[in-house]
Amino acid sequence: MKRIIYSFSGLLLVLTTYLLSSCEEWTRKTDVYVIGNVDGNPIMWKNGKPDSLMADINYDVRSIFVTEKDVYILGSTNVIDYTNPSNSTFEYILRKNNNSQQLRDIRNVKTLLVNGNDVYIGGQDTIYNSVYTYPSAALWKNGATQTLPSKWNSCAQDMVEVNNNIYVLGYCGEVWKNGDSLQCERSCCYDASSLYVVNNDIYITGDYVEDFFYHYATFWKNDSIIRLSNELGSRARDICVDGKNIYIVGQVKNRATLWINGTAQTLSEEGISSVARSICVSNGDIYVLGEIVLNKDIVDDRTAIVLWKNGIPQTLGVGRHSFTVSRGLFIKK
Repeated sequence: MKRIIYSFSGLLLVLTTYLLSSCEEWTRKTDVYVIGNVDGNPIMWKNGKPDSLMADINYDVRSIFVTEKDVYILGSTNVIDYTNPSNSTFEYILRKNNNSQQLRDIRNVKTLLVNGNDVYIGGQDTIYNSVYTYPSAALWKNGATQTLPSKWNSCAQDMVEVNNNIYVLGYCGEVWKNGDSLQCERSCCYDASSLYVVNNDIYITGDYVEDFFYHYATFWKNDSIIRLSNELGSRARDICVDGKNIYIVGQVKNRATLWINGTAQTLSEEGISSVARSICVSNGDIYVLGEIVLNKDIVDDRTAIVLWKNGIPQTLGVGRHSFTVSRGLFIKK
């Protein structure tokens, strides 16, 4: 895979150059959709260009799904109580093209999936009993919320559809198929983030935890544990399986990292903080979404949302570090 290594001083020039030169080439084969927040403003990009600013989702975006005709975006919006600002809250919003609906009976929404006429959203519900209450993973389908069976606190983190079966991933590596539990927990799995199912094999990325404190980038294939890094604090955030190849992205030593079949490649130069959050593989091309910290100075802290295609970076937006983050990547063939 061709990679470009760039220096900090030339970063903005390189990113801008590829922004101008590569957009047209990208649009020839596929449509590439990205969502994220720049300076706290939710934005969608299509093929590298800002396509919409969302007034109805003004707080955060969480997930995107694109069908043949429609673009679905999951997010949240501020609900301000001007008479008593301390009572202000936010609502979860599902946006279909330019139409929005408020989501009820589900919270902490994380993931979105559309299968035919059915819209699924993963998040949390609250379980009440005579002793205590606790959050449980939940699946919202066309307005109805289903609590997923779990023995402990959980949240639906990711979803995939395979042969009209809906698989849901929970926080500790739990997996549900069509609402039924396949496995309650995976050994030492914490903050499971991504799910992929192919040929009846279940792949999961997350953190492997030792002694309740030490976290390492790891993925699970069924019941097998494969540690990707021995670096403390490393993270595995997303996974894609294409043929015989397993692609995973995350972070090692504060640098965006891509693993191909377990072999790590860094996507930014040493000394430049970065992270990779999402990956898609389409027509042999590898797309990775994440951020690069341009300047983490207290006065001028700037971060770029970056989309790498086969290692070549394209900047999408630049904003303040604490308010600029990538959220979702979708490839429409």
